[in-house]
Amino acid sequence: MTDGFSVLPPTLDEVVAALRERLPELVVARGRRGRARGAEAVLRVAPSTSGRVGARRRPVHARGLLRDDGELVEARLHLPLPHPKPASAPDDFRPLAVLAVRNEDDILGWVLDEMMDVEGLDVFVMDNHSTDGTVEVLRAREGHPRFAGWTSHPDEPDDALDWEGLLARKQEVVAELQPVWAIHSDADEVRRSPWPGISMRDGLWAVHCADANMVDFTVLNHLPVRGHTPRDRTDISRLDHVEFGLRPGYFAQTKCWRVPVEGEPARWEAGGHRITPPNPRVFPLNFRVDHYPVRSQSQGMQKVLVDARWTAKTDRSKVAARYGHIDEDHDFERAPASLPRKDASWFRAAAWRLACRAGMEPDPNFRLV
Repeated sequence: MTDGFSVLPPTLDEVVAALRERLPELVVARGRRGRARGAEAVLRVAPSTSGRVGARRRPVHARGLLRDDGELVEARLHLPLPHPKPASAPDDFRPLAVLAVRNEDDILGWVLDEMMDVEGLDVFVMDNHSTDGTVEVLRAREGHPRFAGWTSHPDEPDDALDWEGLLARKQEVVAELQPVWAIHSDADEVRRSPWPGISMRDGLWAVHCADANMVDFTVLNHLPVRGHTPRDRTDISRLDHVEFGLRPGYFAQTKCWRVPVEGEPARWEAGGHRITPPNPRVFPLNFRVDHYPVRSQSQGMQKVLVDARWTAKTDRSKVAARYGHIDEDHDFERAPASLPRKDASWFRAAAWRLACRAGMEPDPNFRLV
């Protein structure tokens, strides 16, 4: 696998190191059972019960096989995530996702339905004067009990993206609607809890009950694969090959926060990648972003050669660094063997990568396409 850990789980030491950054009072006890050769290593990971965020009285157990030199064999390691309790949010707990969109009609309808019907989130959309069928997609969702509305921003079409103005308008929307929790999101991504079968809304309720007020995310990029994904249209069901996002910006993803009732509002920093409320308390397990930046060959060409050039009028250097190597002959599809397929076994192996980026480091040379 291209990134070296697409399937193999992290070592136990990597998990502990990642958790120690989030829970400084983590209690770790290591023991050995059986004979020295092929002995079973047993690690008990128990967050402190002193009232810190994410504290649990029941420890998490992990087992793996030891080599003769005492090192753990990572391929045999299995460490399930602790399960949240309580799991069901009350009816009046309604987190709000605020999306910005421009010319994303190939995926926007699916994203909205996933966020509202599957993840249980309220959604407000800001459309930047799209020229495709985006407005029709939005109008079709009017009247949905979790569709909080949509607006055009800016008031008149502009010939370039005003990113700072867009972020300022998002902050105004949050201040006007006053949700308990808010999520700064985009039209090509769905944010999910780290626990299978538990929606984003119920996952945030567990975070809320743990007295945390920020959630970090691990980015999972879904990309088209040659011979598997249609070249001329978006088919979400076929975008099941993935890679971890290693670009440095993907490591600043605290885009979900508990909205302060009074006093200072949350600070928006790093171009909206880091949103920090007063007295920040980050939940120790990351949630997940299913990101669909390129969905097909034709959509990739439109995104990079048309829409990105429009964005470049605002930030030419960023667009050049990200897409400068792409021309009309670029192939956005990956080789099937270069990316793992996201299935149940992959999720079991990748659970701790997703939950705390164990063993992951940002790569300044990382290229998405």
